[in-house]
Amino acid sequence: MLNGLYASAGGMLAQEIRQESVTQNIANASTPGFHRQLMTFGAYPPAATAPAPAMQMPLTLYPVAMTDPTVGALHETGNKTDLALQGPGYFSVQTATGEAYTRNGSFSLDAQQRLVTGDGNPVLGQNGPIVINSPNWEVTPNGGVKVNGTTVDTLKIVTLPANIEPAQLGGSLVSAPGAQPAATIKVQQGALEGSNVNIVSEMVRMLYLTRQFESNQRAMTAQDSTLDRTVNDVGRV
Repeated sequence: MLNGLYASAGGMLAQEIRQESVTQNIANASTPGFHRQLMTFGAYPPAATAPAPAMQMPLTLYPVAMTDPTVGALHETGNKTDLALQGPGYFSVQTATGEAYTRNGSFSLDAQQRLVTGDGNPVLGQNGPIVINSPNWEVTPNGGVKVNGTTVDTLKIVTLPANIEPAQLGGSLVSAPGAQPAATIKVQQGALEGSNVNIVSEMVRMLYLTRQFESNQRAMTAQDSTLDRTVNDVGRV
C-alpha cells in the first residue's frame, strides 16, 4: 500500500516537472532561436556503471531533458546585426565562464564596436571577438565578416555532439563538450530564426499533464483512504 502511495507521489512530481518545461517553452515562444525542451524520466541514473538494479518500489525518478532540434522559421528583419543560421549549427560566444553557444542571432554592436549578444557577450570569430569598426560591413553566407570590402574574420560556427544533451545556461546559451567546426555553413544577414515552439501544441500538453497530475492525486487519495480503513477498522476486528 505504501508503495502505491510512493508511486502516485512520484507520478505527481513527474507531471509537475514536465509542466515547468512546458511553461518555459511557452515563455520563450517569441525568443529568436529558442528550441523547445522536452522532459522524460528514468528509474535509475543513466551514468551508473553497475548493472541496473532489479525494479523495486518505491522508484526513484530522475528527469532527462531533451532539446527539439527542429529549426525554426526564418524572419527577415533588415537589421544588419541580426544573423540567422540556415540548418544545424551554433554561433560561438565568449562568456565570463568560457565559450558557449547560441542560435539566437539577435546581436548588436557595443561601445567597443564588438558584435555582442543581448547579454553583452562577444560573438566569436576564428580570431576572437568580432570587431566591426566601420559602417560599411557585411556577413557573407559562408560566415565571412567583411569590413570595407575586406574579409577581417569568419564567424566561429560549430556543431555539438548528437549524443550529448547541451546544458542550458540561460539567456539562449548552451554548452556541451566536443564542439566541432560546422561542416556546412549558411548565414543569412538581416534575419532571425524564430522559436520552434508551437503555442497550441504546448497548451494541449499542459492540459494533458494537468489531467495526469489530477489522476495521480485521486489515486493517492483513494489509497490513503484504504490505508486508513485498514489501520482503524480492520485492526479492531
